Amino acid sequence: MEELWTTPMWNAIGYVTTGLTLLAFAIAVGAWLYRSRLVEREKSLRALPEADRAKALQADISFFPVDTEHLTREQKVALAMQQIQGIRRTNPG
Repeated sequence: MEELWTTPMWNAIGYVTTGLTLLAFAIAVGAWLYRSRLVEREKSLRALPEADRAKALQADISFFPVDTEHLTREQKVALAMQQIQGIRRTNPG
C-alpha cells in the first residue's frame, strides 16, 4: 500500500478546483483502488499451489453468476481467472 502515496496520480490533486473536478478525481481514485485490489487478488491466487487454487477461487466464482457444476476443477480455475482479468480490462489503471 506504500505505492498508493507515491503514485503520480496524487500530483493531480492540485488541479482539483471545482466540485466537478473533485468528483472526477474521487471516481478515478476509486477505480484505481479497485483495479489495484483485483491485481493483488490475481497475484495471490496465482501464487497458490494448483491443488489449493480451485478451493480458494470458489468464493470468487460464486460472486459471478455462472453455472460451474459440470466443469472440471481446471476449467473452473481458468474461468475464474478469465473473469478476474476481464474485470481488470474494463477497469484499467
